[in-house]
Amino acid sequence: MNKMIKRTLVLVILLTLNDIVVAQSSSDYAPRMSNDEKQIVFYSYRDGKGRIYTMNIDGSNQKKLTNGKGNHIEPIWSSNGKRVLYTSSNGNIGQIYSMKANGTDAIQLTKFEKGFSGANLWTRGNKIYFRHDGEDEETKNGIYVMNGDGSQQKRIASGSSISGFSISSDEKKIYYIASDKNKVKDIYVMNIDGTNIQNITNNSVEEFAVAISPDNQKIAYTSKESGNYDLYLMDIDGKNKKRLTFSEEAEYFLSFTPNGKNILFDSERTGGADIYSVDLQGKNLRNISKTSTRNQYAYAAAKKIVYVSQKDGNKEIYIRNEDGGESKRLTNNTYVDDAPVLSKDGKNITFYSNREGSYQLYLMKTNGKGVKKITNSKTDNYQPSFSPNGKKIIFTSERDGNPEIYELTLSNGKEKRLTNNTASDSNPQYASDNTIVWHTKRDGNYEIYSMNVDGSNQKNLTNSTFTDVYPKVSLDGKQIVFNTTKYDNKINVAIMDIDGKNMNKLSREGNVQDWWHPTFSTDGSKIYFDSKKGTKDKNYHLFSMRLKTKEVKQITPK
Repeated sequence: MNKMIKRTLVLVILLTLNDIVVAQSSSDYAPRMSNDEKQIVFYSYRDGKGRIYTMNIDGSNQKKLTNGKGNHIEPIWSSNGKRVLYTSSNGNIGQIYSMKANGTDAIQLTKFEKGFSGANLWTRGNKIYFRHDGEDEETKNGIYVMNGDGSQQKRIASGSSISGFSISSDEKKIYYIASDKNKVKDIYVMNIDGTNIQNITNNSVEEFAVAISPDNQKIAYTSKESGNYDLYLMDIDGKNKKRLTFSEEAEYFLSFTPNGKNILFDSERTGGADIYSVDLQGKNLRNISKTSTRNQYAYAAAKKIVYVSQKDGNKEIYIRNEDGGESKRLTNNTYVDDAPVLSKDGKNITFYSNREGSYQLYLMKTNGKGVKKITNSKTDNYQPSFSPNGKKIIFTSERDGNPEIYELTLSNGKEKRLTNNTASDSNPQYASDNTIVWHTKRDGNYEIYSMNVDGSNQKNLTNSTFTDVYPKVSLDGKQIVFNTTKYDNKINVAIMDIDGKNMNKLSREGNVQDWWHPTFSTDGSKIYFDSKKGTKDKNYHLFSMRLKTKEVKQITPK
């Protein structure tokens, strides 16, 4: 789906064996709950390098356990919760260490000359199951078992293509991710001695991580079936598959809670990765670690601001007054609610959501009530915007195979296609009841265009070799604010007249590459945008900028 220009907020490099993640912002990964269900162990890049952390199951009392050289990743609990295993990587070698649950008494357990080792299970019988890969000698790659002190290491299954794996609680089966003959990663099962291999998923999409429920009846896994990695659940034989998460960002590592009622996982839906839990029905989604958030896509009218926040785990819509005060949450579900726009009179909000499957347009009152779906096609519809008189909505739709601009008349539900070409046309907004602006890639790069409401008289307003995106028109219809790479070939905010003349840069020196999705205030004296430049928590928040004085002020969180 082409809902937005992709930009890299977090650099994530995933190596299929050791699952090392190199991140440029706060990121928490690979949660595991202790058997007494009191603590969660995970690794995080919040300090720049991978470090092992613990926290209470409600997210409180977060403590860093490791320091020193290299990255420390993939932690798991001992069965009695007194020790933690983790991988310490330095260069191209990753060894397994054991330490006390308070971070002291670290002991190296593996001593391979090359490659990476990662532990998956420490049993009540004091056996540790782990995988090793990256050796030149194929005879050393595969799944191993060893004693809790690192002695008697024995390979029980061979293969360098094995990545994530999970052992059944009775220690009879190994469920694992491996590449098939077409180099597609599927979920397999085999006996603990490596015999009787079976492909469970056997499909053409990538699976990334797998976990077995404590009763050995369910398989949880992350899959790219929806386009990015989401969380899925199925029976132990591969039947009754169910998608549990609906995020535009990736979910990677996962594990069951000891009681088998919930799944812990990491998700990048808030910009960086946080630790989440969700039940087996895909409900009661909860952000536990809460180290990342993102507030974005502001839109103002009638002295109100609507915007999207992910502070509670997924994209939800909030509203606040322009002159300050507390924000109010308007939507509350486990799906994506995105890109809200106010009607000019401030009485209604249109937005898009995947709460019923594909992305469709919705309408609601500014108190969050009266939610109504207003499009119903099989393909995605998104980026809605009201006409100034509030009688129509323009939006982007992929029903004809690529993003095109459509118009919807609210009184009768009739829809009309306004653009028709093989390039992407998206992010439309009314400049007046008679004129529309949007961005398009029909000239090879993204440009801002205008046209009449019947689709005629299409004009290139920016007409440059740079990227010009996310146009928003002032409520008086006289100016457009947008993102552009025209200045220094980096993302900036610029403003121009409605006819494309008198273009000027608004973002200040030192703030390039980090002012996104600009929009006007109700009276046109300010712009709002989202940025993480200068924020204390290094997350994306909303800012305002006065056009006359260039004074910048952070306005979320509140």
